[in-house]
Amino acid sequence: SPWTKATALLMFGPFVPFLLVLSWLNQRVRRCRGVPSAKKPRWSGFTIFVEEQLDAVAAWPRTQTLVCAVWVSVGIFVLFIGTGKAANILLAWMREQIKSLSMGLLVAAVFVIGVVMFLIPVIPGPPVYLFGGLVICGHPDNESDAGFIQGTILTIVVSYVLKNVTFWLQHTMFGVQMSNSVAVRQAVGVNGPTMRAVEKILSAGGLTAGKCAILCGAPDWPVSVLCGILRLNVLQCLLGCTPIITFIVPICLTGSFLLKAGRVKDAGEEDPIWDALSSLCMSLSGIIGVVLTVIFMFRIQETVEEHYEELSRPRLDFLELDWLDFKKAKIDAVMEEHSGWNSLGPAAKNCLLVGAACHMVATFFFLYMDTYCFGTFELTSDINTFDLMEYMKPFGWVACGAFMLGCLWFFCGYQTKLGAAAKGALARAEEELAAQEDEWKKARMVEIEAANSS
Repeated sequence: SPWTKATALLMFGPFVPFLLVLSWLNQRVRRCRGVPSAKKPRWSGFTIFVEEQLDAVAAWPRTQTLVCAVWVSVGIFVLFIGTGKAANILLAWMREQIKSLSMGLLVAAVFVIGVVMFLIPVIPGPPVYLFGGLVICGHPDNESDAGFIQGTILTIVVSYVLKNVTFWLQHTMFGVQMSNSVAVRQAVGVNGPTMRAVEKILSAGGLTAGKCAILCGAPDWPVSVLCGILRLNVLQCLLGCTPIITFIVPICLTGSFLLKAGRVKDAGEEDPIWDALSSLCMSLSGIIGVVLTVIFMFRIQETVEEHYEELSRPRLDFLELDWLDFKKAKIDAVMEEHSGWNSLGPAAKNCLLVGAACHMVATFFFLYMDTYCFGTFELTSDINTFDLMEYMKPFGWVACGAFMLGCLWFFCGYQTKLGAAAKGALARAEEELAAQEDEWKKARMVEIEAANSS
């Protein structure tokens, strides 16, 4: 798919020039040695294998691949910078602001901050649970061994309640409200076999493996909002979230053990057991997350295969969604016709190439040169020692600058020029679709009646 090709381009594209140089040198050496295959005339000075790979890459859909590469780069930036770095700095700052509160107010502050963080779509649960363990266990009332145990248990309870409360808020405030929008439901694909399989699994009463795996293993914000869009019973969903405690406990323990290790070091003692326990709990939570992901992906695929006929059967309540899917396919076909590489004008091509190149540079720095771009700052670090100018190294500014330039060239350049080029064709397509909407829906209703009567 274009997404796979785009990911490969971002991951390995920066290394291609070095591989080409090595291939050229290899071919020159082989020719000097008199290797028969090296003497055959080729269109370049590279080895046959490399030329075959270049021919295969040249056959890729260029526009689609480059556009997908930009979006993959944006996703990497959000995950790498937004949730991986900015969230840690923000939570560390919050930890410093509330550490002097009384125990009751501190717990309330942790709960409120957790709710706010959970309501941000890109913030995952682990940093929030870890934050709770560091703050609550780090309160002066919990410095003794008994207080440490009490603080750890309190952190687990607060985190579990926090997870359920935020699930209800996301389900009700976002999901249920979004379910009133036909456009949102069409974008989510609730009428497709895969999403209908998810709905079938989550609609089951009680605790089932697939239901619990989806609710506990899938990303927090998307799955809770999806349950609201599907208008699933929130109490049944909360029941399915019960096993999340097996994921919350090791994360909270990780924060508590990290704090304990810091206290031991501050006292001038050495006891590696706390660092080892922290690493063990973090690894355990990662394993649990992977297992849950594998289970829910398997159950969704299994449900689709077992009930495909039922899940793909058209339904009357999906009539409007089916029409929007048909309409989107026609619009996409028009856009694809105008966004083909040979159909793009020179300005649009240049904007897309420059934008994709900038994103490739930024992704290379983010993924492969992290230590040369950013300093070290963990959730356990002291925010008073944080200095943005020291934290951001020269290559970090280069990477962020390349990312911003890439977005500017792509969104303000390529997208604008593509929209202008396809404006007339899109208007004509909209007129044609509006003229055939009633007839299409009548024909679709006949299909639905025939499918449900058989």
